[in-house]
Amino acid sequence: MSAMRDTMATQPSLLRKLLADGGPAEAAAGRIRGRRVLLVGTGTSWHAANQGAWLLRSAGAEAWPIQAVDAADHGPRPGAGDALVLLSHRGTKRYTNTVLERARADGAETVVISGRGAPGADIETSDPETSAAFTASHLGALMRVAQIAVALGADLRRLEQVPDLVEAVLDAPGPGVDPPGRLLEFVGAGPNQWTAAEGALKVRETSRVATEGLSVEQFFHVVRCHVLSAFDYMRRAG
Repeated sequence: MSAMRDTMATQPSLLRKLLADGGPAEAAAGRIRGRRVLLVGTGTSWHAANQGAWLLRSAGAEAWPIQAVDAADHGPRPGAGDALVLLSHRGTKRYTNTVLERARADGAETVVISGRGAPGADIETSDPETSAAFTASHLGALMRVAQIAVALGADLRRLEQVPDLVEAVLDAPGPGVDPPGRLLEFVGAGPNQWTAAEGALKVRETSRVATEGLSVEQFFHVVRCHVLSAFDYMRRAG
């Protein structure tokens, strides 16, 4: 058993604990209500920021995902009257901390969602992980943002079912496929384009398999370009 697999086995229990602990999310919702919300993260937390923005928009919030390096060096960045929801595993990344410090200095409301024991965390997710894939932290962050969305008025009626669904997936047999000869594609539509991006990242990080995560539109655009290029090649070749 790998450290990541051991961590994944704890995730249904973690999600149930987070669902039973709604107070921090409700408090955060009260602080960011009525503000423009910028969700900031790096890597896996950037994917969570995009999914989190979808969740907050379902509650009627104006929510935008921004990569930490962009918010730090280019903008947009949260200022007075805005809210920053910062997503992090351990609270140690350079750019996320830069964004947080500037947001506080500029008068933005800030909510830090991070793992237990992380410096400055307002809402905690999971215990520190041995596996650098941070699967529990990622799921925990999504659950926390979903709880904030519900507190803001989002209708997420199936949220209580998530731990059981995660448990069912973990108990199911794996796909049992051989590594692809070239590239493994992950494809999703809407918020699941970020599930695809995260799936591709996790496989690439842990299995050293070449992967790509795309939205459905991107995927079909790529396929169309490849098909047209093949036809053009055959036409030129006679």
